[in-house]
This record gives sequence, structure tokens and C-alpha cells, in this order.
Amino acid sequence: ITGADPVFILADADDGRYWSEATADTRCLENELMHPLCKGSVNIRRYGVTALTKHILFPYKLVDGTARLISPDDFATKYPNAWQYLRDNKSRLEGRERGKWKNKQWYAFGRSQNLSEMEQKKIMTPSIAQFPSFTLDSGDHYYFVGSGGGGGGGYGIVLADGCPLAYEYLLGLLNSRLLGFCLRQVASTFRGGYFAYNRQYIEQLPIRTIDFSSSTDRMHHDRLTELVDHILALHRQLPKARIGHEQTALRRQIESADAQIDRLVYNLYGLTEDEIRIVEEGTAR
Repeated sequence: ITGADPVFILADADDGRYWSEATADTRCLENELMHPLCKGSVNIRRYGVTALTKHILFPYKLVDGTARLISPDDFATKYPNAWQYLRDNKSRLEGRERGKWKNKQWYAFGRSQNLSEMEQKKIMTPSIAQFPSFTLDSGDHYYFVGSGGGGGGGYGIVLADGCPLAYEYLLGLLNSRLLGFCLRQVASTFRGGYFAYNRQYIEQLPIRTIDFSSSTDRMHHDRLTELVDHILALHRQLPKARIGHEQTALRRQIESADAQIDRLVYNLYGLTEDEIRIVEEGTAR
């Protein structure tokens, strides 16, 4: 949470230049400090991320897994353009939270939690969505603002060290009709058929663990992982499909893979046909 999105979140322009809402002009900023930014439900979609149009100015360096604010001297020496831009916005940044930031760290983000968490593999979700819209960040290391960021908030999920489950397996569960149905039973609702995908609701979802000593369990885990890998690859192909019938064919393959994932998840959780009918009547996609 930056506390000053118009300053820290800039729109992409050409050739390493960025347009700032705060200064109403275009700036040439050092790319090393600029990170691609996902705006919640705008960019984070089901099994994919749409073309990004914004970057976030990140005034920190990651040292041994910890985000440390870049010192003024290092900023002035290594990133003079970004430093001048921040100085141009100094009064605005100092005025955050009724003047709380009138100190040496006036250019820091408003909240320092999770600053080092973006640079890793993770599952992402917008904080509000009409249906499960989880996707996998396997190496792009997308950044995003927290819940409440002007409708652009999101959450990230990482597996604990030593967890034997594949990220793709967990992603398939989270995007399934069944877990979408479960979340609707507990989440806050909004106009337009939107539901809250906040932490307090996600953490209530029943995640089916796998007994890897069981050949049946392992087979289900591996098959679900394969299907999710396939559907991720199909979504990556969609923007490249220029002809209408190519997009139609890809979407049909996606729908087929989605249906196979749902059926496999029903099997994993042991649902009866009557229970499946209740889930499918109570969900939409």
C-alpha cells in the first residue's frame, strides 16, 4: 500500500518513459526501479494476466530477502531521474496521513508489509471478482497493490516450504466450480454479481491434500497439474490468435479443459451427482 498511488503508479509510455498523474507529465525513470503492476480485476484474470499498462516505482532494494529503502545518497547517485521525480512530489508524500511522513523516510510506501514477497512464484487473485479468477505468476514477478487499491487490489498465495503440492494443482482447485461455490457461501457480495476474494474468505476454502503414497491420489494430483499446465498454455496463445476462428478454437479447448478439471475436482472431493448439480446450478463462469 503506497499511500500515494498517483505518485508511485505510473502509466507506460515509449522508450522507458512513464506518465505520472501526480505531475501530469511524462518522465524518463530508471527501469531498474520500475516493476510491472497488476491492477486487480483489471489485469488479473482466470489463468492469465492481460496486457499491463502501468508500472510501480519501487524505492527499495531487496537485500537477503528483505526490502530496504534506498538511501538518499544512493538514489541521487544511481537513480537521479527517479530521485528528482520523488523530490518533485516531496510535499505530497510528506502530507500523507496528516503529516506523518515528514521525516527522513518521506519517500517510503505507506505500509511496509509484504514488500519482499512479490519477487517469487505465486498464485494471484483480484480482491473482488464475479467468479474464481486465480492465475499463476511463475516467473514474471508481478507487483500489485493491496486490497482496496482503487478497485485494483489483489492477494497472493505461496506454498509453504516443503509443501509437496504443485502450484498448478492448487490453482486448479481454486479456479474450480466447487471451490468457487464454497467461497460464495462465506464471502461478502457486491453489486453486479461480484464477490470478495479477501484473505479471510480464501483461507476458509477446503483444500484437498494429497497422500503421495497412494497411487490414486498421486494420479489425480498429476492429472490436474497437467490439465492446468495445458489451460495456462492455451490462455497464453489467445492474444496471438489474430483470426476469429483461431480464437474460437482456443476457447473451445479451454472450455473442454475447464470441464475436465471440474469433473476431476468433484471426484477428488467425492461429490455425488446430486451435489454436483447443486454446485453447477449455483455457479457461473
